[in-house]
Parts: sequence; C-alpha cells; structure tokens
Amino acid sequence: MACTPCYEWDPLRFATDPGQCCFATMAFIVPNCKVPASVNVGQVFDIQIEYKLCTIETRNPNNDLSYFPGYDGIFWHYINFMHTHIEYWVWKLTEVALLFVEDPPAGTPSDPIPAYGLLPGETIIETRAREDISVGQPLTYKFHGTIEELLGRPITSPTTIKLAYSIYGGVHVLYATDWWPWDWNPPDEWNDLHRPVSLIYQMQVHINQLSGVVTDKNTGNGISGVAVIAGNYQTVTNASGQYTFTDLPLGSYSIRFSKPGYQDLTQQLIITTGLNTLDAQMTLIPPNPIFVGDLCSISKDTVAPTEQLTVKVAFVNTNDSGGIYHLGYICLGHYTQVATGTIGPSGQLPVSSQFNVTANQLAGQQITSSRILTFTFVLYNDADLVNPTDRQTWAIDVIVTTPPPPPGDTASLSGMVTDKNGAPISGVSVTATGASGSTDSSGQYSLTGLTPGTCTVKFSAADYWDVTQSIKLTVGANSLNVTMTPTTETPPAAIPWNLIAAGGLGIAGVILIARKGGKK
Repeated sequence: MACTPCYEWDPLRFATDPGQCCFATMAFIVPNCKVPASVNVGQVFDIQIEYKLCTIETRNPNNDLSYFPGYDGIFWHYINFMHTHIEYWVWKLTEVALLFVEDPPAGTPSDPIPAYGLLPGETIIETRAREDISVGQPLTYKFHGTIEELLGRPITSPTTIKLAYSIYGGVHVLYATDWWPWDWNPPDEWNDLHRPVSLIYQMQVHINQLSGVVTDKNTGNGISGVAVIAGNYQTVTNASGQYTFTDLPLGSYSIRFSKPGYQDLTQQLIITTGLNTLDAQMTLIPPNPIFVGDLCSISKDTVAPTEQLTVKVAFVNTNDSGGIYHLGYICLGHYTQVATGTIGPSGQLPVSSQFNVTANQLAGQQITSSRILTFTFVLYNDADLVNPTDRQTWAIDVIVTTPPPPPGDTASLSGMVTDKNGAPISGVSVTATGASGSTDSSGQYSLTGLTPGTCTVKFSAADYWDVTQSIKLTVGANSLNVTMTPTTETPPAAIPWNLIAAGGLGIAGVILIARKGGKK
C-alpha cells in the first residue's frame, strides 16, 4: 500500500517569506481497521486497528544533523527580511501512542477533534517508543471483550455510542534564536503531543438479543428465507439459515418458524437480558400428489348393497422430490385406506390404483334402504395424515332389493277389480292384514308376504262402494276378483262373488260386506 500522508506537522510555516519556510513532515497511515457496527450487551467481539509511521522528513536544503545525533530533523527560519535574525529548530519523534475516548467532541470533517492535548476521558491504550518503530512497520492494536469492558460501564438500554481512536506523535523540540553550532547558546526545550490521525466510529449497542440458525432436519444444511416470528417481531433467515432479533422485550415467547415447503415449527423460549440462542430443525414436506381427473372412474352408478363395483384412480406428483403417498376414501364419516406406496418427482407418469368394493363396504355398515351414497377419495403425503393434499368425490345410487321369503312359509293374494260392466278399475286401495297395495291400470293387484289363514281384505276407491271380504288363505298363491258398484247406484243386496282358492276350488261360508266408498 502506498504511504499517503494523512497528516503533515508544520509547526513553522510563515507567510512573511515563503521561500525560506521549512517544513517538517511526520506522516501516518491506517491501512486496516476492524470495528463492528453493532454489538449486543454481553457479546464478546474484536477490534483491530493497524497503523504505521509512513515518513519522517524535514525539507530544508541546509539541513545538517551532524551536531545533533538522534534527532530527526533541523530547520531554520529568518525572522526578518534582512536575514539577520534566525530561529533554529531541532526535533525528534520520541514515541507514538494510541488513544481512545468515548463520545469525542464534534469538529470539522478534516479535523474532527482537536489536534493537541488530551480530551476529557481520553486514555492512552498503547504506547510505542521511537526506537521500537521503523518507517513502514505495521503496528497492530487488538481488543477482545464485551462493550461493557470496553467502556468500563454497564449498558441497560439500546443505544448508539461514538468511539474515537487517535494516533499521537510525541515530539521533543530544541529551540534557539541567533545561534550557530560553533556559538552555542543553550536553546529552549519542550515536548509536545500532536494528533495526526483520528478515527471515529459509531456502534449500535443492543440488549436482549435472540439469534440462531435454522437447518434442514435431514441434510443439516441452513435454510434461507425462513420467517421467524416472535410475538409482534419478525425476521428472515439469511443464506446460511442464520437469524437475529435485537432488543426483544423480556418475557416468554412462542417462536414460530415458517417457510413454504416445510412443516411449521413452534418452540418456547424465555428471553433474558443479554444473548439468547435458539436453533431450529425443520422438516421438508414430502411430495404433493394430486388426482388425474380423466383417469379416475367407477364402473357403475347404481348398485345393490352387496354388489361390487370397480374403482380406478390415478394421480401424479407436483413436487420436485419423490416420497410416500397414502390413498383412501371417506364415506359416512368412515375412513378406509386403500393403498400406500412411493411416488416419483413431478414430471413422471401417473400412479394408478384399482380395486373392487361393495356399497356396504364403502359405507362401513349394512345398507337397508335405497339411498344416494357419496364417497370421497383423498391423497395424503407421508408427513401429513391429517390434511389431505387432494380430494376426488363421487356419488352413486345404492338400490336395496329385499329377497323374497322362503317358499312354503307365506301366502300371496292377487286378482282383478272391475265394475259391473267388466271394466278394470285402477287406483283401488287393497288392504289386508300385514300387507297393502293398489290396482294398476289394468285393475290388477298383488299382495305378498301374507300369513296363511283367515284374512280380511278391503277394497276402497273414490266414487265406489267399499267392499270388504274375508278369505281363508292357504300357503302359496291365492286369487280374489272383486266387482265394485258406483256410489251413484244403490248397492246390490247380494253381489255374486266367485271366490277361488288355490287349486281352483270354491270357498264356502264367506261373508261379504258392501259399503259406500269414502264413508265409515
């Protein structure tokens, strides 16, 4: 590094005769300084200041130090225009000191603090004797400790402090007037301190710091861009996964770590005065499988409770990494897992699954009445078996059919209802013990599941007289045809009935009762 003087010591520079002015130069440079811009209470940090003496020079064409060994320069100056009165100066650098002060006074940009004398509170932190210093030799000062140790006082609240480091040159000067070396008169002597370099820094001091590093649980690598939330305070991790809060109020916190693609993580911590540390390990969320809609289907829309239907589903991964998937369905609040396996990263062919299931199996119970049954297929990743990543819903009609009773246990009754002209009457209500029905458009009716034995059958229709008939049923099929009379006509005193039991035999002793329809 080139030695660019940052200070020239010019004790004698008079405008009366510029041509006869002499200059003494003592130049320093500070090529390297390391002072942190912010620290925390209780934090150990380092300060390093490197400085060096660049030049010692007296510019005087008649400079002669042979009479003054050990001195660095000699110069003279004519006090008047006749050159009859001369001042002589002989000087040497005796020592170099490094000074430190907190909150130095403000000054001009070129000379921020006074050039001479110690400031209030300023202390010498390092001194080097001239014989221990050579031109161009780097001198290094190091501090290692806390801000409290540096300042010698406690800090109880966040603040900004101003620090100044100064390089002092100690100069010993011999002074004489009208003096030649062969006509020596003892000159005056004095020592002086000159501040050729001042370095001023501002440092932020924080209290109650919280810091840590967030890493991937599997790889151990730092995770950047993680939102770290502590109450009303929030920050984000850097490229190495590190984060820092400063000046957090004391107390208990739930620290939440959140980043898309990772499971949220919450940890508890009590913040105390000084440094607090909390590291976190986050788990990457496995792949996000989703259904491929046009490849999902069911084989039937209508089934009986015990009838099987075939279900086909297909899904792909939307995440860049592969992982484990779980496939299942939910019906009537009941979850059933169907398949589990490994799915590759995004861009690969869909994963397919096919299985057979009955309506009863879908419902997880016996279905005893016709209904619409809705079931939803869901995909889960391996990390989150609570929140599915995708859903696919289907609805099917479940038709319940009741099987006929075993042969030989029950009786049935069928027949036809007509008017006196033999025209069929539709919509006639036919009621028997244990069963009921109505005639169709051709006047036909059929009752099943009847108990063998005597049975009363009632026929009712609007605008017709009711007909009630008692019949003895036998096991198997029984037949009963009825003729009904309109209410506009007087009911016949006797109505001929042909009662035929199974086997075509007539039935004796049947009591017939006719009643006008709609009246009790």
